[in-house]
Amino acid sequence: MKKYFYGWGILYGLTLFLACQAKTDSGTIVAKVAGHSLTFESLEESFFTTLEMFEDSLVQHKMALAYLDSLVNQQLLVRAAYAAKLDQDREINILLDEQRPRFLIDELYKMVILEKSEPSTQELKDYYKKSGEQRKLRHILVKDKAEADQIYQELQRGADFEQSAKEKSIDSGSKETGGDLGLVAWGTMVDPFQHQAWKMKVGQISRPVESIFGWHIIKLEEIKKLEQKPFQEMAELQKQRIKFAKQTKLTQEFLDQLREKSKAQLDSSTYQLMLERDSSEAKRDLLSPQKLSGSYIKMESFSESERNRPLLNYQGGLITLREFLEQYLKVPPFQRGSLGDKNKVDQLAFQMVMGDLLEKEAEKRKAYTRPDFKKNILKLKESLMADKMRNDFIMVNAKVTEEDMRNYYDTHLEQFQIPEMVKIQEVLVATQAEAEKLAKQIRAGADFAKLVAQHTLRPGMKERGGIMDSITQAVSAELFGAVKNAKKGQIVGPAPFRDKFSVIRLLERRPGKQQAFEEVQPRLRSLTYEEERKTTFQNWLEARKKKDPVEINQELFQAKLDEKLSQMRAARPAGSKQRISGQLPLKVKIDKEGKIEKVDD
Repeated sequence: MKKYFYGWGILYGLTLFLACQAKTDSGTIVAKVAGHSLTFESLEESFFTTLEMFEDSLVQHKMALAYLDSLVNQQLLVRAAYAAKLDQDREINILLDEQRPRFLIDELYKMVILEKSEPSTQELKDYYKKSGEQRKLRHILVKDKAEADQIYQELQRGADFEQSAKEKSIDSGSKETGGDLGLVAWGTMVDPFQHQAWKMKVGQISRPVESIFGWHIIKLEEIKKLEQKPFQEMAELQKQRIKFAKQTKLTQEFLDQLREKSKAQLDSSTYQLMLERDSSEAKRDLLSPQKLSGSYIKMESFSESERNRPLLNYQGGLITLREFLEQYLKVPPFQRGSLGDKNKVDQLAFQMVMGDLLEKEAEKRKAYTRPDFKKNILKLKESLMADKMRNDFIMVNAKVTEEDMRNYYDTHLEQFQIPEMVKIQEVLVATQAEAEKLAKQIRAGADFAKLVAQHTLRPGMKERGGIMDSITQAVSAELFGAVKNAKKGQIVGPAPFRDKFSVIRLLERRPGKQQAFEEVQPRLRSLTYEEERKTTFQNWLEARKKKDPVEINQELFQAKLDEKLSQMRAARPAGSKQRISGQLPLKVKIDKEGKIEKVDD
């Protein structure tokens, strides 16, 4: 079975699996389930990061205890699942086998990238020293070494560097300015380039140096010294930068080696067949504007035998034209690039076999013997077992009768009430004085909609004449409260609305009413069933705890929690985190910039 991988930065995505890494069993025991210990240190770090967003310690403690309870409940489910022999369940083991390659590749990533990217003390010191300056550079970039050598010789004989860059460099971003790169900081350029640049003296021109972009000839024009914070203050930040740079380099080197060992080769005849069929389809589409090569290609353009032709051969397998097109056609046209770019097609086809190659490499290096692999497999297996235990063994007893629905309705009448609603016309302005002036004009007969169009600050209301329908106490307590005792057609205001002022006309009032049992049956069945599921699970937990006793040390847990959050606050730079205040229950939302905000009722 082939494992398909999408996107060009493939191996970086493998870090996602690190979040699932099992934690050590040693540490401070905060709970026990039938003698099985749950330690504070085993809790996910991401949970503490979430807790830290909340200012109120009471909120933090309530959320943390709920989280701890959920872990205890999960352990109860797992123990029951083992008792029911779900560790031998065929469906669970099939699902586990499907996920096994992902955990193997995760371990491979740690073996060949993460564990080799930790910087040494000397590397940190060197990075700190080089970060204490910026270098003003120019460069000439060309495709091959022969041309670079020729340009270098010309420069040695007195040719003007800036003019040569304008005439011969292929770097469109700098050639018009004579190859000027401005002041460059260490760590912002590719390795071969910056290592050469930091060896040079002012005025020196380097011999050609190769990078992934081509061949560079570098000129150093100036060295600017920078003020730096002490080494210890910068060490952690610079450590992360070095790790990222090393991981990037190690990843590229590993993938290059993987490609070389696989002996992957694009079949030129099959590739040409694709180009020809795409071109034929393009000629038939005379009405559309010209599109990139590959925009017209479709599976139906090829016969069955053509679809089975190899497009990419590699040691251990191949990718057929059919398999390639199945993946290629799933990519939106604007993301595919041109089918005429053979290198890109070759890259995409290789990515489709990368899963197989990475899995085989992981097997070869015996990644399955590593402790983390075994822990992660066990963690996933027990999670699947717990889910099956809950859904197929416990919740199967959760059933809803007509009587259950009637009882739920009678005891939750407030859930089936249509609240009182009002329809209003409103103009919102910044000051009370402005609102008083507008209210006077409206009461004297001025056109309300025109005043809204001229003055309202409420988004989207100018075009609608300020008319808002279905306003309830829950939707807006301020607007609803302002017209609570008003009569139809009455003008109310100025009425405070947050930091502004409203002038409001009541257009319509619709009284609230209690919905009848028959009206709400579809929704009622769902609510009753959910309630029954909660009750069924809670009853099961209580019964299970008699077989598997549970001990939770809340005082120790809360003390460790306070200690952990205090350490996280101390390590965080001032002003770097947004905090949320409020009592449970509360709602939050995340804006486009990733900031977290509380949602007001």
